[in-house]
Amino acid sequence: MSEWLSGNTINGILSLWETPTNHSKCQKNPLSILNYNVQAWGTRALAAVELIFNSDSSIGIFTEVGKLWKDFTIPHFKSFYQKEKTVIVDAEGLTEQIRIIGIYWPQCQSRNLEDLTSCITEKTILTGDFNASTQEWQSPVTDARGNQLKKWIEKNNLLLIPGTKNSSKRSDRHIDRIFTNIEDVEAETLNTGTSDHWPIVMKSDRIGFQTDGNRPSLPPYIVGILKQVRRVRNKYYRERKTNFGVEVERTRLLLRTLTKQVKNEVYNYKSERWNAFLSTIQESHDRNGKHFWSHLSKIYKPKTLPISKLKAGSITIADQQEMTNMLSSYYKEQANSPTIDESEKRDQKIVRDYNKIMNTLSKPLDIKVEKVASSEVTKIIKKLKNKKSSGYDQISNYIIKLLPPAYIDCLVKCFNVWLSEGRYPDFWKLAKIITLNKLNAGVPRPDQTRPISLLATHSKLFEKVLMERVNTWAEGAQLVPIEQSGFRQGGLIATRVLSIYQEIQNNLAENMPTLALYVDYRKAYDMV
Repeated sequence: MSEWLSGNTINGILSLWETPTNHSKCQKNPLSILNYNVQAWGTRALAAVELIFNSDSSIGIFTEVGKLWKDFTIPHFKSFYQKEKTVIVDAEGLTEQIRIIGIYWPQCQSRNLEDLTSCITEKTILTGDFNASTQEWQSPVTDARGNQLKKWIEKNNLLLIPGTKNSSKRSDRHIDRIFTNIEDVEAETLNTGTSDHWPIVMKSDRIGFQTDGNRPSLPPYIVGILKQVRRVRNKYYRERKTNFGVEVERTRLLLRTLTKQVKNEVYNYKSERWNAFLSTIQESHDRNGKHFWSHLSKIYKPKTLPISKLKAGSITIADQQEMTNMLSSYYKEQANSPTIDESEKRDQKIVRDYNKIMNTLSKPLDIKVEKVASSEVTKIIKKLKNKKSSGYDQISNYIIKLLPPAYIDCLVKCFNVWLSEGRYPDFWKLAKIITLNKLNAGVPRPDQTRPISLLATHSKLFEKVLMERVNTWAEGAQLVPIEQSGFRQGGLIATRVLSIYQEIQNNLAENMPTLALYVDYRKAYDMV
């Protein structure tokens, strides 16, 4: 008791928990969004890529791209495309989560703007080519579409972010627009581009990407080739309108050669970066397995879209409580006991094996299990990450690491009792489930979600104690094959990655094909 009173009290622990800690500061790249009507992506893809990097834009919205939108991808960017001329993307990784809606509204098309009302969130950016004119928005005349758009914008409490000049090169009309309900946003119309629209860049110093300052970009020599391609392409467009003959054909061949060259340079640059990455992890493999994952995290950052809606048959549910009830019912159904068919031989064998195991467990255990020591539990606690996320018991790793030594002695006594009885506490079998979205786009169904179970922190300590004893027994009996790298001490996934890489290199040297088989089990972790 004296040791408990002399250590940290619960109030002291909570005060330490609530005290903000100093984290290393990351740079914030201000949000920059490029809106540009390219008039056919196939002929202006390189100009659009150059414009993105010159304007330092982190998001690009291109309208009137045509059918060749897949011909050239932008390095380090993920592409979204919809032939219905409306793209809605929730941007994460920012200081504030925002929704971006890109629209292309041709003159010949009619649409009901009320269909987009439900998509407007607290922080939304709506931009694109609307082909609408309003005198109040700096256009010389007001048309019917302009009136319709203006009423809908005011109804949804969106504000116009005006550019610095008209966006149409053929008239004084402002037809490319940016609307938002976010404060402190500015827009600039750039005096560049070969399309008949001027590009517009929207910037916000309030919202930005948190980065470590290592924003990937193309090397200067590739940027130089892109600029040269742009100059040659502009020259070709001018000559094609005024001249016909040898000079135009020569310029066309030069443009085609440079375009192929820049594509090859981008491909070679990405290949060199990948080879450098593999060489780096190969050099650091002998030192520490953490080097492998630190390098891998720089190029592979999986993210999941937030679940704002759920689909149940033909019905879409957006209410949070209804979504929670639907997911709860779905996972309860998954956890139900399987149906046993007594006429099936396979099911009969399962029942016999189950009864045999339960009969064995009901008898007194004749197995001597190594007792738990306080030093062992202390070592396990020190290896825990300083996470503040908690399970059903609302106790985090952060709290566990601040508890006094006397509390660890109590845990050791409980662990030894449960080991001797072969028992696992029932109250540790409850978990708080966090549901992730498996889809990259669209509204998921319950079976298209991934459940993540947050267990009690104390149960993790007991599981590590059990795992240490099971591993010692399995390794001593040579039950684990030497080829297994995962879930065993001294075995690294990096070893298997490098062995595959070396095998591919050997086959390439001998001019032999390499075949790989990837297996993905559906719902493999839904019951874990």
